[in-house]
Amino acid sequence: MTVDEVVQAVRKEFDSYRQGVVDFPAVDLIEQGVRQDDQWYYIPVIRHDVKLRAYMYYDHLNAIESLLKEDYGVDVLFVPAGVA
Repeated sequence: MTVDEVVQAVRKEFDSYRQGVVDFPAVDLIEQGVRQDDQWYYIPVIRHDVKLRAYMYYDHLNAIESLLKEDYGVDVLFVPAGVA
C-alpha cells in the first residue's frame, strides 16, 4: 500500500470505529508527518477531547491498529502528537 492508501484506510477505520464507540474523541491525522519504515507506518495523531482517560484513549488507538492489520494487512502505529 502507498502512504496515501494507508491514510485513506486509517480515516475509514477511525470513522467506522467512532460510530460504535460513543466516548471516542475526535482525532486529527497529521498527514505530512506520516512515515514508513519497512512495512510499518507511523501516523501522528492529535486528540481534541481530554475527557477520556489516557489509558482508555490508547486502548482505542490500539484497537484501531489491530483492525487495520486484520482488514488491510497493514502495520500501523499511532504516534500521539499532542492535544488540540
